[in-house]
Amino acid sequence: FCSGTNADGFYVVLSGAVVVLVEGKTLLPNDEILSGAGRQQVSNKRRNMLESGQVSRVLSIGNIFGFVDFILQRPRSFSVVATKDALIAKFHRSGLDELKAKNPDLDRIVDKVLLLCSVVELASHDP
Repeated sequence: FCSGTNADGFYVVLSGAVVVLVEGKTLLPNDEILSGAGRQQVSNKRRNMLESGQVSRVLSIGNIFGFVDFILQRPRSFSVVATKDALIAKFHRSGLDELKAKNPDLDRIVDKVLLLCSVVELASHDP
């Protein structure tokens, strides 16, 4: 997704990697990034996005992203680019609401996971 777009869900990296971009210029020498999942190829159509932003971090298997903007119901505050072999799960608000209605305990579990992710996110930022 791109910065400024509607935050209609959050995502989990199932395989491959996702590059988080901030405004500025990137200094990537080729079409590969190195992540916790190993070397990852970036698709040609996503290459232009990489050239318009600076790589902030690389997220690999198990990382959750986009949840803060989702929770706060605000536009996306950053852009992401997936590698060629990335598999990403998207959790839509409508789908979560339906699951929570069928299983109220799921509401507490999702809230706890997102809260823990928020704590980790805040703790990982440099002052």
